[in-house]
Amino acid sequence: MRTKGCLIALGVVLAVGAIAVALLGPTVVREGQRFYAPISKMKTGGEDFDKWVRGHPWEEPKTPALEEARLDRFLGLRRELQVLSEEAETRTAGFAKREKPTLRDVPEIAEGVGGVVLYEFNAFRRADMKPAEYRYLDHLIYRTWLRVLRSQGTDPAACEAAAKEIEKAAAAERDPALARGLRRVADETRKKKPPAPEGISPEIHTLLLARASEIQALTESTTPLALQRRRR
Repeated sequence: MRTKGCLIALGVVLAVGAIAVALLGPTVVREGQRFYAPISKMKTGGEDFDKWVRGHPWEEPKTPALEEARLDRFLGLRRELQVLSEEAETRTAGFAKREKPTLRDVPEIAEGVGGVVLYEFNAFRRADMKPAEYRYLDHLIYRTWLRVLRSQGTDPAACEAAAKEIEKAAAAERDPALARGLRRVADETRKKKPPAPEGISPEIHTLLLARASEIQALTESTTPLALQRRRR
């Protein structure tokens, strides 16, 4: 996770801040209110989120299961979390370049990172998806399904890339008959459906193939900060 280093650095700054409060007394205590307010807000938000998760338990199915409605929610949530991750990176970019964080950095970084985490909590709630289910679907779609297709060179993106290369060859071919043959091969390559990976039912495989472009566009999404707190 690109922002993970910022969380670690923030922890270091807070530790330094706590020592400074102990040593320098009331003046720093008053200033500390500005430092710790965002952290307190994030902590409260986390407690509320944990309470919501406990009140809406989710159990992993015994066999791989995925419905279109849940796939819609998962991809929508993943897209939103990706945007939030990019926002967190932008907010902490300047801080990340500094070798030694200072107390002055705390309010800005705490507000930035804490705000993103709170937005993530809300995103999970709006999607009605618990962290455990998100991790389950992430593993099912991106590791069990897409990773296997990629290792075999049969994932939709690879097939599309191959089809485009064949079409380029057809465009450069002077023999009309051969060009037509190449275009036909490109079309067949594009339409060819790879077999379902082991452990994935034909129904789930067909569902994922229909959304392959959207799935692959979100491949690089990183682990949400909300899920880095602890595994649930």
